[in-house]
Amino acid sequence: MLNCSPLSFIISAKTMIVANKSHKKIVRKILSSSFKENGSIKFVVKNDKTELKRIERLIDYSFEYGLTFGKVFLSEDHKSCCIMLLPEKKKTTFKFDVYWTAILVLKVIGFSHVLKVLNRESKLKKFQPKDAFYHLWYIGVLPDNQKKGIGSNLLHHVLDEYKDRPIYLETSNPVNIPWYQKHGFKIIKTLELGYQLNILKRETLN
Repeated sequence: MLNCSPLSFIISAKTMIVANKSHKKIVRKILSSSFKENGSIKFVVKNDKTELKRIERLIDYSFEYGLTFGKVFLSEDHKSCCIMLLPEKKKTTFKFDVYWTAILVLKVIGFSHVLKVLNRESKLKKFQPKDAFYHLWYIGVLPDNQKKGIGSNLLHHVLDEYKDRPIYLETSNPVNIPWYQKHGFKIIKTLELGYQLNILKRETLN
């Protein structure tokens, strides 16, 4: 059994675990399995015979990035997880600006896709505020446990913890939009990138 961080949030007698490095494998399993058909992931990851391995490397990068510049959360049963970024924590580091960038280009994106990925990121940044906000980067549930309220429970925990600032997220899956809207998010922009990417925002509750 994986060791859990002693830090947890207790809401309605249920816990949300703050992940640490020991949770990397379970986070990789949850997110790589729940996002393998995701339009945004397929846009970033080079489509070849190693695509699934490339997705796992992308999730490993995202996990490390979340630990460094935000927080990674797991449901207590290890069936769902979330990566929340705190933009004010972002800073230049050798680990991400050199080492992980090289891994992304060589092992995930591929040289032929770099420019289109950078172009997408520049478009997204135009719709992120200059004032303080939170970025809900990933939230996923193991496929066999979806549509059972597990993801909603985790999202409720996260939104309760981060209600003092607006929260932004992107989704390429239109099926997810009503779910996010039920939790207070509104579409502020839809980008055409060869696929539709919806940007959603939830206002502060304070």
